[in-house]
Amino acid sequence: AMQSLARVYCLLAVSFLKAKAFNCSACAKPAECKNAANLIHWSQHSKNYWIKWGAASDMLLLEHSDPNSADANTTLTDFCSCLWSANTPLCASPTYYLEVSKIPSCLTYAGYNVGTFRAAANLKNGFFKCMNAAFCGWLSTTTNPCTGAVTAYTTSTTVGYATCDDAESITNSSAGKEAFKAAFEASLAGVKVTDTVLTKMGCDTTRRLSDNTRILQTTKPQVKGKFDYTSPKEAVPKQNTFASQLTTQLQAKNLPYQGMTVKTFAAAVKMTTAPTPAPTPAPTPMVDAAVAAPATFFFVVILSVSISTYLM
Repeated sequence: AMQSLARVYCLLAVSFLKAKAFNCSACAKPAECKNAANLIHWSQHSKNYWIKWGAASDMLLLEHSDPNSADANTTLTDFCSCLWSANTPLCASPTYYLEVSKIPSCLTYAGYNVGTFRAAANLKNGFFKCMNAAFCGWLSTTTNPCTGAVTAYTTSTTVGYATCDDAESITNSSAGKEAFKAAFEASLAGVKVTDTVLTKMGCDTTRRLSDNTRILQTTKPQVKGKFDYTSPKEAVPKQNTFASQLTTQLQAKNLPYQGMTVKTFAAAVKMTTAPTPAPTPAPTPMVDAAVAAPATFFFVVILSVSISTYLM
């Protein structure tokens, strides 16, 4: 048992070293600026509020049990402006009061199902800003993305890379496939990727004729990503949204991302059949709906041990 605990702390120490740099110390108590697995960051405000935010800078939560607290609401906005800036998309987005027990169970965050992420990050009710469409797009509507029939679609895009080695490191690793899948799911609300196929392109040399001279030509290295997925509506990720999410996923997995270019997705093509998910209670607008996905034990142990060490 002691050896297992030691391994947990060792893994956490490594994750702390790989964390993205935020201006946390200038905005909250420096001694409480922590993170786990390059997924969730947290600290305690000078007013003693606990605040958590995603490593992808796409969500911000100030924990508070009173949805009518004007001070907590204002503090969330001020903290966001301090951590990033007031004109960033996240800080300029609406503020909601999040009830974690009502988050729709079919959603994902950074590739993890809601149950895993909720338990690992020790999420609590509070004031909330979010730009991750897969996790919180439902907050601004009265529609529960987990209810009703979904339709199966397929689409694709290509991502340009600087070298063939970079492209090959993506297509030849399971981590590359996981990064593309997680980025896709984080870019569209209510979608579930059922199959991801990555293909390296533009790295085979060919001889062609030019002015009666045989020359060696190559095309730019690319990775073609083909996605089969289910969705409550016909839609594909926005180019910039997917590019941002993919960059975050590749960084977290130590895969090449610098200099890559993402092309616009092809139009969604409806497939022949699609599964119908189990019904989930419809959420109330401006709040959330139910969570129940058993967490992956090892992942939750790592993050929960870290968070419980520093949080209330």
